[in-house]
Amino acid sequence: SSSVEPSRQRLGVAETWNRNVLGTHDDKITAMDLRDNHLITASADCTLRLWNMETGNRERTFVGHGNRVTGVAFLSSSSVVSTSHDCSIRVWSRRSGRGTEVYAYCPLNCIK
Repeated sequence: SSSVEPSRQRLGVAETWNRNVLGTHDDKITAMDLRDNHLITASADCTLRLWNMETGNRERTFVGHGNRVTGVAFLSSSSVVSTSHDCSIRVWSRRSGRGTEVYAYCPLNCIK
């Protein structure tokens, strides 16, 4: 019946989401933020990952921190900010994946 299909579709996305997110970072997820239909995850593996919540697919990996990423937040629809134990704050372009770095005096633990 047609009423069962949306539930199966949601279940399929949830299964894809769990498999993709849990298996993609090489270390634990340390922070995350949600905006519209996108989730950004930060990890002790020094990366950020941008996820499409509707499909469960990863859209981009952000690489550049030299130590565990400890905080992440969406700044706007086009940029993300992250903090790290490498004593930097980075503002990332969601489109290009490039980050601009600003140094702090000590390791940073969170954004919000």
